[in-house]
Amino acid sequence: MGHQPQTKTLPKWVFVGGDLALLATAWLIARGAGHPASGAAVAAIVGCAATGAVLGTIPFLADHARAQDEALDERQAGLAALAQTAATTAEQISIAAAGLHQIAGAADRSLREADQTAHGLLERMAEMQAQ
Repeated sequence: MGHQPQTKTLPKWVFVGGDLALLATAWLIARGAGHPASGAAVAAIVGCAATGAVLGTIPFLADHARAQDEALDERQAGLAALAQTAATTAEQISIAAAGLHQIAGAADRSLREADQTAHGLLERMAEMQAQ
């Protein structure tokens, strides 16, 4: 079974770094905003935090998807091997069935020959007794 080359994993540090940068930006905006914070400041804080959360999950989701793809590839390879085994077994059964058919034919011929031989012996014995 040939294995496909493994795909490279995404560098998590880039995404986690981006996540931390966005969270730091949100913190700086919150710190610099007055009390109460303006609508624009709140929107910027929420946007930075949400974008950071999404950015931080990307490499983990990609790893999970890759692991699922690899598991699927392994299952497909196993099914292909099973199908090959089934095909080989079916071929061997076919060969065995043909051999059994030949054996049955030979046994039938031998039985007929034995029956003919028995009849011939009986006829000979009857001829000998008649003499």
